[in-house]
Amino acid sequence: MAAQAYISATNKGNQDFYGELGLEFTVNSAPGITINQLGAFDDQGDGIAGTQSGGGIRVAVFDKTTRTVVPGLDAIIIGNADAYGQNYRFRNIVPVTLPQGTYVIVAKGYNLYEKNGNAGYGGGPYPIGNVVNGALSFGNTAYWGENTASGFSFPNHSATALSPNYLAGSFRYVTSTTSSDNVVTISVKDISGNLAQATAHVIVQDPDGICKPPLKTVSNISEAQDIARTVPDGNNGIMVYPNPTRGEFTVQLSNLKPGKVTLQVLNENGSVIAQRMLSVDGKSRSLIESFNLRQQPSGMYLIRLTTSSSVEVRKVIVQH
Repeated sequence: MAAQAYISATNKGNQDFYGELGLEFTVNSAPGITINQLGAFDDQGDGIAGTQSGGGIRVAVFDKTTRTVVPGLDAIIIGNADAYGQNYRFRNIVPVTLPQGTYVIVAKGYNLYEKNGNAGYGGGPYPIGNVVNGALSFGNTAYWGENTASGFSFPNHSATALSPNYLAGSFRYVTSTTSSDNVVTISVKDISGNLAQATAHVIVQDPDGICKPPLKTVSNISEAQDIARTVPDGNNGIMVYPNPTRGEFTVQLSNLKPGKVTLQVLNENGSVIAQRMLSVDGKSRSLIESFNLRQQPSGMYLIRLTTSSSVEVRKVIVQH
């Protein structure tokens, strides 16, 4: 189950504190939790303008015992291109699984023009986020560093406070229920032989009931190839360029049969962010469509072409 740790009912901060702000939380679930996004409170909801590198808010998760950053859980959130939810701006990261233990999420970069929230400074009380049946719990200790924009470290001051005491850092996570959780490892090798790997938790949804029984079990690769060949007329030409792109790209379609076609762009969550309903006449079997994703976050997107007889998908990488 996906959840957001810290939330807010307001988009207005009440303090311009330049130093580190930390909130304590404990992972109770035996399999741990997997964090896939780090976020920062977005004062006024108009994008992040912080004091950290590049003009952002730095957010990191520290191990409370060692007071060191958990590898992979450190990000800068800048501007308004990243996902926005419950008054926080979130950046995608390579998923990191946190085992049972106590941690502190620390945010730094707030200022006069990008204010944090502080319940002890006349704000709040602030709501508690999603703990997913006790997988997570929030401590009543607030942490803060020196009131300066320089440096970044575990906050050196703490006190018992309301929980949560700040509108500052947050994260989104999924819970791991058993060892059979849907974890996929993806390996990518470029033409020069450089190899990169990442793991992801996969949630399969079937709102149209396509996967209802009876289902055919595929036992080997050759059988899967035979099934794939039964998808009719999947021979439409789809070219996407440039790929990768900074946001603007062109989709060129060819070998189309006359009739209605639908061209969609989907994000990593499977949500449709752009859609074109197109008509193909008997004179021209090719179409060219341009898209602009400069306002969308960096990441992988899917180009889906649906005709009367087939569905085909291509990938495009957006790198701002």
